[in-house]
Amino acid sequence: MNVLRIVLPPLRDRKDEIYHLVPCFIRKIAPMFDKRVEEISKSYYAALLDYSWPGNIRELRNAVEYSLAILDGPVLQQEHIQGFFRQEALETSLRTVEPVAVSAFPHRRRNIEEGALEAIRTAIEDAKGNKLRAAKNLSISRATLYRYLKKLS
Repeated sequence: MNVLRIVLPPLRDRKDEIYHLVPCFIRKIAPMFDKRVEEISKSYYAALLDYSWPGNIRELRNAVEYSLAILDGPVLQQEHIQGFFRQEALETSLRTVEPVAVSAFPHRRRNIEEGALEAIRTAIEDAKGNKLRAAKNLSISRATLYRYLKKLS
């Protein structure tokens, strides 16, 4: 049932729309985090404009949501988006790395798991049990943190 087909160019080809989309997303998402944004800095917009947006508008919305989750004041700054880009780069690089048969090196797998578990424990302790803050300190998403916790427990 393909009666009307609308084709939009990718967000990377229409970055000027970011200036209109970000405030819309903030109005929708900020109340969920009980946050109030009074200003969006030029550095925040500059970081958004420098990114290629392979995930288009959905990815932009996720980036804004990430920023609001860690926002600790009324002004969105570049620092509130950098962790999102690091996480995206990490997940992209992990998807492109050739898998290695870890079973061939059982002692290394144990060491990696122990190191990961220790890093997560330390981050959670440093964040006084706040898992969102711990994930931010590890430069991973909260969902990734929970995935590691589930896998390592």
